[in-house]
Amino acid sequence: MSKYPSDEFDRVPEYTDRQGVHRLGAGMVPARRGGLWPLLMFGVAALIIGVVAFFVLRPVIAGDDVGAQPSASASTSASESASADPTDSASGEATDPAQSSDSAAASGSPVPETSESADASESADAEESGVLDRNLPVGVYNGAGVSGLASENAAILQNAGYTQVTSANWTQSVEPSVVYYTNDWAATTARDVADELGISTIYQTPNIPTEISVVLGSAGQ
Repeated sequence: MSKYPSDEFDRVPEYTDRQGVHRLGAGMVPARRGGLWPLLMFGVAALIIGVVAFFVLRPVIAGDDVGAQPSASASTSASESASADPTDSASGEATDPAQSSDSAAASGSPVPETSESADASESADAEESGVLDRNLPVGVYNGAGVSGLASENAAILQNAGYTQVTSANWTQSVEPSVVYYTNDWAATTARDVADELGISTIYQTPNIPTEISVVLGSAGQ
C-alpha cells in the first residue's frame, strides 16, 4: 500500500460525531437551483400576457380603424364638393347673358349717338394721323385795316366745309398774309386753309390764339 504524508484529515479525534469529511476542489461547489425559479416564472407570465394581448386587443384596434374610415371618407367628399361649388357658380355667372350684357354696358364702349360725337371722333383721328380735319378751330384775323376783310375770308372757309371759324382784328398791321398752325398734326389742314384763301406763306408756331390762325395783311397773298 502506498503511503502519503499526514495532513489535517489524519488528525481526527478518537471519539467524534463528524463523518464523511471530503475536500472540495475549486469549481466543485454545487450551484444554487433556487435562483432560477423567479426567472422561469417571469418568462411564463410575459408569454401569457403577450398571447392575451394578441388575441384580445388586436380585434379592438381593428374595429377602431374600421370606424374611422367612414368619417375620413365623409370629410374627403365634403372637401371635394366644397372645391367644386365655386367652379360651378363661377361658370354659371360667366354664362349668364344678363351679366354679360351688364359688363358690356359697364365697359363704356363709345357708341356714336349724335353728329357731335361723330365729329369729335373724326377730329381725334385727324389729330393722330395728321390728315385733313375741317373741324379744327380756325381764326381769321384782319391785319390790313380793311373793314370786313376778316369776315369775307371766314365765309370762304365756312363754304369750304370748316365748322369752327371765327373772325377778329389783329393786334397790329402786317403786310403779307400768313397761315400759322401749332402742331404737326395740323399741317395738312393749314395747307388746305391756305389753298382756299390763296395764301402761299405757312408757318408753324405755338404763339397763336387758335389751332390754325390766318393773319390777313395789307400786301395780300
